[in-house]
Amino acid sequence: MKWKSVMAGVIGSMMGAMFGGCSAFQTMPEGKLLKLEYRRSTMRSERQYEVKLTTEANGDVMLRAKKEPYGPLLQKKLTAEEVDGFVRIITEEKMYKYKEMYKPIFRVLDGYMWHFSAVFEQGKIYSSGDNATPSGEGLEKICEYAASLVCDSIP
Repeated sequence: MKWKSVMAGVIGSMMGAMFGGCSAFQTMPEGKLLKLEYRRSTMRSERQYEVKLTTEANGDVMLRAKKEPYGPLLQKKLTAEEVDGFVRIITEEKMYKYKEMYKPIFRVLDGYMWHFSAVFEQGKIYSSGDNATPSGEGLEKICEYAASLVCDSIP
């Protein structure tokens, strides 16, 4: 019987190492969204997508984003309702449950890397990956929403 419990512990540790970092027990951070970043780059280190939301010292919330892969970085001042759109996506897509790191089962020598973080008044979310992403459409929705906002700012 003792042998079985030792083996169960060893197998559990191995499974934890393989699938570790799962943050299924995380909850949505509270308070206002203060900062958000999402970057996706190819192995050439060229940024395909970039979304950066920052709260300036004067309280203005600025969005810098690309409306298309490899396009120019555009800027727009956001309203509170527009910022809430990012919070809705994070909540609906349960992005607060993302693991800290995503990697493919087999080593990939070329491809892409990505990084996502969101800082709230009370807590933060951080996740990244190499050639692997979480399930769902959260990252794509963040890009699409940011692109729609900066397209409105083009004269």
